[in-house]
Amino acid sequence: MADRMDRFEALEQQLEMFIENTRQLGIVKFKTLLLVELDKVFPKEINTYRALRGDDRPL
Repeated sequence: MADRMDRFEALEQQLEMFIENTRQLGIVKFKTLLLVELDKVFPKEINTYRALRGDDRPL
């Protein structure tokens, strides 16, 4: 019985980590899409923002 509980707890922890990683990816994707859209409207401001952050990757 204890072995099953240990396996269940390990699986539960893996699931929690998966959910958290998925949430973080969602935030990153949202931020990327937001920057792309803002760059269309405010290109100079976004370039300044990216230069201040040291982000030289293309959008």
